Amino acid sequence: MKTPVEPNYGYLLISFAIDMIFYGISLVLVLLYFRRFGRHDSLSRASVTVSLLALFSTIQICAFSKWIYESLIDHFDDLENRDNLPAYVFK
Repeated sequence: MKTPVEPNYGYLLISFAIDMIFYGISLVLVLLYFRRFGRHDSLSRASVTVSLLALFSTIQICAFSKWIYESLIDHFDDLENRDNLPAYVFK
């Protein structure tokens, strides 16, 4: 008998790896921005925007890492509850 939710562990790991690559690229871009323009525009609109984007990117990667850990480690055999997105970031 087939389960209603098919296992998709490979897709989760691939998407996590791609997301981590893009997170690393975004951190390098933030570093390059602040090295080049950090002294000139300390509290300009652009530097605040770049800082907020780096903060939101970090929050997103933390939430995604927690969801991947819960899906692949905590609920490995529990197919019904594996695909539920957590309503919280930190417990």
